[in-house]
Amino acid sequence: MVVETLSDLYSIITILVMSIGVFCYIYGKRGLEYRNLLFIGFALRMFLLFADYYHWFPILNSGADSEIFHRVAVNNATSMLKLSKGGYADFLTVVYRLTSCSRLIAQFINVLFGMGIILVIQQTVKMLSVDRRNELIVICVLIFLPNLNIFSAILLREAWVEYFVALSVLFFVRWFINGGALNIVLAIGAVLTACYMHAGVIGLLMGYIVAFITYNPASKQITFSKSTIVSLIFLVGLSVGLSGYMGFFTAKFAAYDSIEDIVAVTNKVGGGGADYLTWINSNSVAQSFMFAPLKMFYFLFSPLPTEWRGLTDIIGFLIDGLIYMVLCYGIVKYRADTLLNKQLKKYLIISLLVVVFIFAFGTKNAGTAFRHRAKIIPIIAVVFAISTIKTKEYE
Repeated sequence: MVVETLSDLYSIITILVMSIGVFCYIYGKRGLEYRNLLFIGFALRMFLLFADYYHWFPILNSGADSEIFHRVAVNNATSMLKLSKGGYADFLTVVYRLTSCSRLIAQFINVLFGMGIILVIQQTVKMLSVDRRNELIVICVLIFLPNLNIFSAILLREAWVEYFVALSVLFFVRWFINGGALNIVLAIGAVLTACYMHAGVIGLLMGYIVAFITYNPASKQITFSKSTIVSLIFLVGLSVGLSGYMGFFTAKFAAYDSIEDIVAVTNKVGGGGADYLTWINSNSVAQSFMFAPLKMFYFLFSPLPTEWRGLTDIIGFLIDGLIYMVLCYGIVKYRADTLLNKQLKKYLIISLLVVVFIFAFGTKNAGTAFRHRAKIIPIIAVVFAISTIKTKEYE
């Protein structure tokens, strides 16, 4: 690592000081478990941060998009002429104005988001009395899943979305157990904050709202009344109506993010064969629902073996798609152990299915699926954890 400018030196000193703070938190916070694993997760993300910044080797997903974000933010921070509005570019502009355009610090913020995801989900599963084995499985997935490491280190918006999705799950679970209007506000607020970077995650609110309407945390029971039924009918009708306007939610990812975002080794324009289900053309709400299961399946698990074109596709499936497949298999096969967790699982699955439905219709190639399904790994991890709590069947 070479310090090329004085700005780099100041950035590295700042990162070093903040890293010491992270180290002290990991090894000093009372009750925090798996400290060594957490430190490894932090070290992996820091290594990828410097590898990307100093170009030690090519990193998947770091390329066109990250460079555009950087250049737009530098321009906006140093010029009166603003090139772009909204989203990650605006966030970076604020960071750059405060740090003299330090890309290192901007990427380090993503590292902090990445570590925050792990700590928030760990706190969530502890509230649900998940056994240590399942907690360890979830923590290991979040620490070592390659794409989560990458998105927590490079200059993209994914880590922001993943963190606030995780935070929304935490507040929702806290409400589910203890009630409280504040937890409702915080859960919805976290989803909307994630939506600031990507509108697709708005689907998470569906399961949350259904729970807010039908579940009573005080009595731990699902209750139905005339007003409840009317509210649910209205919600379902609104959802069906909005499904005809999927472009509103998928506008941010209707096209390819970049050539580097496409899985597999390719120098061809337009996806290089990474597209899937190109024969599907959904022109109506009915067709959307008809093809939904197939598109959702491909979104979650691609590149599937039927579409492998080489070693890179196989590796991509083994280190990403297969992991999602194992997690989803556990969710489908095994039941939660307590009534509370069974009820919670139902609501979280509603949220998961709706958000996967939205992403599935906005994603058309394996590389983009890699990138966008990482946004919902926090909710998948929590549902898996409460589904496969140690039981005789699981053994």
